Order: sequence, then C-alpha cells, then structure tokens
Amino acid sequence: MKRVGTTVFLAALIAAVLWTATAMTGATARHVEVTDDTVVEVATKVRYTTVIVVPEDESILTFVCGDSEYWGLEGKANVALLKPMKEGIRTNVALITDIGRIYTLTAAEGGEPDLKVYLHRQDREADRPHLIGTPLEAPRFVAVSELADYERQAELARDQAREAKRTAQELLEQGIEDFRRDYPGTLRFDYRLPAEAAADPWYVRAMWNDQRFTYLLSDAPEAPALYEEKEGSPAMVAFDYEDGLYVARHVIGNGWLQVGKRRLKWRYDPPRELP
Repeated sequence: MKRVGTTVFLAALIAAVLWTATAMTGATARHVEVTDDTVVEVATKVRYTTVIVVPEDESILTFVCGDSEYWGLEGKANVALLKPMKEGIRTNVALITDIGRIYTLTAAEGGEPDLKVYLHRQDREADRPHLIGTPLEAPRFVAVSELADYERQAELARDQAREAKRTAQELLEQGIEDFRRDYPGTLRFDYRLPAEAAADPWYVRAMWNDQRFTYLLSDAPEAPALYEEKEGSPAMVAFDYEDGLYVARHVIGNGWLQVGKRRLKWRYDPPRELP
C-alpha cells in the first residue's frame, strides 16, 4: 500500500510539472495591431526572453532601451529579443526600422511573460511613412554588376532573417528547457495537515506549492470547497481540477477544506529566511 501511495503521488507530481509547463508553453503568440500612436505593453520575466517581431518587409536598424543596465535588447532583421536582468523593473523600448517607422513599447518584469509578440501595421496609406520624391519614377536601365549586387544584398537579408528566426527559436527552446530543469527546486511542502486528512471524507494524499501555484492531491469522491484565511476572514479559493489534482493559481496560506459543515484545517508553515 505504501508503494502504491508513493507511485500515485509521483504521478500527481509529474502531472503538476506538466500542468505548470503547459501554462507557460501552451500559450500562443500575441498579435498586436499598431499605428504610429500606439504604445505596446509587454510582460517579461527574469530568465525568459521575449521575442518581438515587426512586419517581415521591415528591418530593424536601431534598438533603443531606456534602461540598458538591467535590460538586454538585441536582434536582427525584423526580430528583437528583450530580456530583463532583475525582478520588478520597468523600461521603455523603441525599434526604428529601415523605412522610418518607430515602434514604441513599454516593458515590465513580473507575472506571466509574453514569449512572442507580433506587431502588425494597418495597411492604410495614412499610416505609411512620408517619402521625399515623386511617387512613381520612369524605368531606368542598370548595369548587370549593380543588379547582381542587389541580388546579393537581398540574399544576405534573407539569410539574416533566417538566422534571426533560428536564434529566436533556440532562445525560446532554451527558456523552456531551463524552466523544466529548475522547476523541481521550486517545490515547497510547507503545509501541516492533521492525521484525519487521509481519512473519509477528505482522502488527502499531499499538499504543496511551487512558489507560484498550490497543489492538493485527494481521492475524495466529493470535491471539497477550499478556503483561505485572509486577515482573519474566510475567502473561497478558485481552483482547477483534473484526476484528483486540485490547482489554485497562487500560494495559499492558512486555510481549510470544507464538505457540508465539516472542516479540515491546515497550517502553512514556510521556512524562515535567514537574516
């Protein structure tokens, strides 16, 4: 029985890892339609790289970051890579492209990060940059050598775009791999439950958090309600449920499970930080 219980707990722990990883990797890229007056807000996170993509027919010439000390900003072609170096910081970013457009963004570290953000322009004449000269020019002949040079430059630009996309994909995959490697070290089993937690009607196997979400594994046939004590008052906790695993989207403190009028209290006892 003890081996079966351990196997069930390990399976639930793996499910928690996959559930949390899915919350990060299952999210799709964000698409934002912009004009000259738009300021795009971007969410970032330490140890993650946010990929910013401008339209494919533009190439970013200048990368400007308001706080270059605690933010990394680089890129190639139409791709910019933004990464914070410290928690809780903010900055602004300007991307100036080869046709004179300026994309303005604000970035804040914290919460769920935007892993990839596509910036789209409305295809309107009013949004296009104003160019000096006549709108149409008569055809002209060019030397074969000049034409070959244009082709080489075009091929070089395509190579740079492919390399930028490959680099962005590698950085994204590395961020996911780092998350999977570091995740086990974030687990905290700081919840103290009484012995009756394993009995009817609770059937609690384990309770823990990963410093972001709280997990409770239970075989209870009837799903109990979760309550958290906040400033001396009860607060019902919303949770996701799948195959006996309850997931609350924050770290729960002291609280209890409740079925009818029966309660099962637990105590949250995190380790004290060393001075």
